[in-house]
Amino acid sequence: MIDPENSFAPDTGRIELYRSVGGNGVRLDGANVYSGVEISPHYDSLLVKVTCHGETFEIARRKVLRALAEFRIRGVKTNIPFLQKLAQHETFIAGRTWTTFIDDAPELFQMVSSKNRVQKLLTYLAESIVNGSSIKGQNGPPGNIIPVVPALSGYSADETNEPCVKGWRRIFLDQGPDAFAKAVRAHSGTLITDTTWRDAHQSLLATRVRTIDLKNIATTTSWALQNAFSVECWGGATFDVSLRFLSECPWDRLVSLLHISSIAHAYIRS
Repeated sequence: MIDPENSFAPDTGRIELYRSVGGNGVRLDGANVYSGVEISPHYDSLLVKVTCHGETFEIARRKVLRALAEFRIRGVKTNIPFLQKLAQHETFIAGRTWTTFIDDAPELFQMVSSKNRVQKLLTYLAESIVNGSSIKGQNGPPGNIIPVVPALSGYSADETNEPCVKGWRRIFLDQGPDAFAKAVRAHSGTLITDTTWRDAHQSLLATRVRTIDLKNIATTTSWALQNAFSVECWGGATFDVSLRFLSECPWDRLVSLLHISSIAHAYIRS
């Protein structure tokens, strides 16, 4: 892991992507390297050593080129472009190199480095989808996305357009905490807490669900889960992700959901 354009000095940083190679006649002697590892200035600059063998020098050389082309290492500079240039140099192919060959062949440093277009494009798309555009004047939720909310069996669309006012929370609001506690103690069945809004989307989607997405399904959720005892919709990860990844105020999210759904705030998890 060295930078040929900087006097072969070691490079440092975080490896964003690491894909190794293999195959017949290809041997790898690798260090502890993987996607996400931090390379410090105190780290040995050798990430992996590639050794190829074949029946002839030309076969071994072609295997080296194939292996170098299949490596994917992003986040730090490597000497792969230089090695590819070296392995394709006519002097190297003829086996006539000498001790100062690299110093005497400045054309070796006319390298073509990978632009990493695919990963940059995917990163941009992911950032735009989750956090919205960073271009001035384009902030806020997309205006051309119409949510598809599934219809609830037994209810009309007009009914579910407004929050459901039934459920356990209604007892608390209308009759107070003592009546609510009495109703809980008198209930002979199982009381259910639904965790879809918190644990489920945290586990499946890393809590990358925007406030607008939750607001779009809040009223329908209040009808679908009107018989549930509570809905878990808030937690530490929700707060953290809202601030760091979604660039949203977590308190604004909570307040907006309180106004929309009669059940969504029944159970707040700290």
